[in-house]
Amino acid sequence: MWKKISVQLYALREECAAVFPEVLRELASIGYRGVQFAGFHGYDPALLKFVLAETGLRVSGLHYGGDEMLKDPERLISEAKMFDMPDIVCAGLGGGHQNRKDIGR
Repeated sequence: MWKKISVQLYALREECAAVFPEVLRELASIGYRGVQFAGFHGYDPALLKFVLAETGLRVSGLHYGGDEMLKDPERLISEAKMFDMPDIVCAGLGGGHQNRKDIGR
């Protein structure tokens, strides 16, 4: 297992939406070795994979919302395979999929 620090890109979502490849390059230049994606913000995942290879960054996770997982699981599985990820992180199920009676127990 590679023991390096990753950054959760949700924290940088506005920057990623504006200039995603440059964000990845900057993170690599300051010493990060991995990233957890929280969407691709309209960028082609293949381009981002190219930038990862260019910079040496690795993917430590793919972060999706529960609604997105339910609506298009095949796309998410395809993206996970593209980035050699055995796991997908579910950020939350969304209000329509929660049992409100059990919240707070």
